[in-house]
Amino acid sequence: MPSWHVSDVRGFTVSATGVPIELASIPDATVEGRLLIWFDGYLSNTPDLAEVYRLWATDAPRHLRGDFAAAIFDADAGRILLLHDELGLKPLFWSVQGQTLWFGTRLEALRDLAGYSGLDEDYIADYISAGEPSGARTPYRGISRLLPGEALVWDGVTAKSLDVWTLDQVEPTRLRPEQYPGALRARMTDAILAATAGKSRVFCQLSGGLDSSSVVALATRALSQPIEAVSVVYPKSYAADERAWMRIVLDLYPVKWHQIDGDACLPFNGEADRALGEPNELCLRPLWDQAYARVLAEGGADVMLTGEGGDNVLLGDHPVPYFLADRLLAGRWRGVPAEAGRWAGAERGRRSVVYGVREFIAKPIFRRFTNVPNDFQMRDIPWLTKAYRARMDTDHRGGRGWLPRSGSIADSFTLQRLVMMARIVSTMEHQWMTPVPIRHPLMDLDLVRFVLSMDWEHKISATQDRLVQRAAMRGILPEATRTRETKGGSSQNWIDGLAQGRAWYERLTDAPRIAARGYADLAAWRTAAAQARIARTTAHMFFDRTAALEMWLQSLETHRDPKPALVSQGNPA
Repeated sequence: MPSWHVSDVRGFTVSATGVPIELASIPDATVEGRLLIWFDGYLSNTPDLAEVYRLWATDAPRHLRGDFAAAIFDADAGRILLLHDELGLKPLFWSVQGQTLWFGTRLEALRDLAGYSGLDEDYIADYISAGEPSGARTPYRGISRLLPGEALVWDGVTAKSLDVWTLDQVEPTRLRPEQYPGALRARMTDAILAATAGKSRVFCQLSGGLDSSSVVALATRALSQPIEAVSVVYPKSYAADERAWMRIVLDLYPVKWHQIDGDACLPFNGEADRALGEPNELCLRPLWDQAYARVLAEGGADVMLTGEGGDNVLLGDHPVPYFLADRLLAGRWRGVPAEAGRWAGAERGRRSVVYGVREFIAKPIFRRFTNVPNDFQMRDIPWLTKAYRARMDTDHRGGRGWLPRSGSIADSFTLQRLVMMARIVSTMEHQWMTPVPIRHPLMDLDLVRFVLSMDWEHKISATQDRLVQRAAMRGILPEATRTRETKGGSSQNWIDGLAQGRAWYERLTDAPRIAARGYADLAAWRTAAAQARIARTTAHMFFDRTAALEMWLQSLETHRDPKPALVSQGNPA
């Protein structure tokens, strides 16, 4: 018999045994004729999910835009369809146990309700070495996640995966290159309007960088209601302090500004009050998490916008000319080696033509045909035991697994980076304590499709990144911000946090679970932690991941989220 559960106001968690025949008014769900729908997020291209489903049935996900997760029980067809936005910004997890399907948007709620048969060691090896799982894994055996471009159908007996990925089918735009900036700006504005529809108190993250500044500027100009900015500032850290860049934007757009003192909520300090669904950066910074939640709650925010994904969608961070490999494969080889040499010459250290041909043409072509990510690098993590490295092949993790389909090598690299960022955003958002939805307009699907449709040779350059975005924001952003090529950020607060967080340091090194479970050599891990306290670690990224894993493993022993209330049980009447 079906039973219905509600995790909390931010999502849903449900179990169904078989497929129920009748419908009822179930808390956290709506009834639309013969459909029962759970929904979390927003749709940007239609107000009526039920109508889209009636038109397209299980193909409906291909025709939806937004940031959402949903489950549709169709009483007439005798099935449940699980779906989410194509990039997977809104997570959806599921588990089949006998005749019961469990599904939900909160991994920790599903873990506590459905249970699990143990930790997934492949997930853990992926996380330590590559930062994300390969494919649909979660930390728990028996619980899976929907992948980007995937839906799932449950007929009461079996679960069937559906491929609904469409980003390999983007047609080239008919616009001329000089029309790109205006069209991009219009789509960015549309994405902001869709993300804030029906919201009266809009907060925007402002970091001082180009992406968050673009969101603040366009939101201020497009929305009828005033927005408010929220920033993490670091008064004691010169390298990380971006207040001067933030003020440049706020001088032009003088909105209310909420500041969170990042030096007062250092990582490796404070107490976590729950066991997160999976290991991630939040495991190391509970004070930061709590401070953000407090500012948004006290400010009465309805929604918070971020600039996340801008680097990936709008081609920042030194884009690579993989379009040269596509030109060669298409038989348009004339001038390709010389162009590769020109790009190589613009690299730091002025690389050679041979370097350009190898890195921009030969290597991406080889990886395309061997299904290896373009940015894959061997992993050497010095504190892992030799036995664990050999058994789990950690040196090569990240070089295999699910990759998004794409129409070209250049698009493939963009989508790989974007899907990775969407996974990070998805994980972080649904484990923050924030009391409001967090939305990411720069990862809007229509915006992504438009950027993919532009001609590569007119959207990246050997000498400047974000060509179209910078042109689109002319007259919108302060010139200093629009033309900025530096990026703030520093590991100083992480170093300070580890140095000051004596209790955390002891928890990381006294009796670490990663050593007890055979992942890490105890002496080597203690050496790495001691070096990290004085900024001498040679593998900062891997240290943070391993530390997050350690604290997450400990949290599983000491915290359990309260079980969601059972709101209805038995046959819906």
